[in-house]
Amino acid sequence: MANNNKEFKELQSLLEGKTIAAIEPPNASEAICKFVLTDGTAFRLHATDLGFWIEKTAGIKGYPSLDAMMTDYYHHVSHTPDYGSDLDAIVNLNEDTLEVVSPDGKVFTADITKFKEYDRRIAMHPEGRKILSYAAIMGDMYLMYFLEKNNPTCPKELIKENLK
Repeated sequence: MANNNKEFKELQSLLEGKTIAAIEPPNASEAICKFVLTDGTAFRLHATDLGFWIEKTAGIKGYPSLDAMMTDYYHHVSHTPDYGSDLDAIVNLNEDTLEVVSPDGKVFTADITKFKEYDRRIAMHPEGRKILSYAAIMGDMYLMYFLEKNNPTCPKELIKENLK
């Protein structure tokens, strides 16, 4: 019997015919484990009684996207001691390396040449990095701060709605 479940097909495409280099602790809520594959791919498998989902994360070759980096930042900050109101990240760009530093000093780095064009645009724009500094705590929902209705002062070239 064929399985048309979208999540199953995603998991199947990530694992079938691949070699698992390591299965690591997930360091994220509701996650079972982190799979690291020999092709450089890495992802966390999450599960609850409502279903399961996959989050891409840094593998052997680093972060595949800004989304994966922001998700890891969220998981780290949400599982560390209370920072009070100081949840903003320090965000820097050194040539092609984006650096996001949490309040406790943990550094997340990514090669932006691996990112999609829009993610590179955010990382390269000074205002994009400023927005990321306070949006990082939202994890994979950081893009809310790049919607004009949520952030009317966001530079037009970074507005998500303006992109086709």
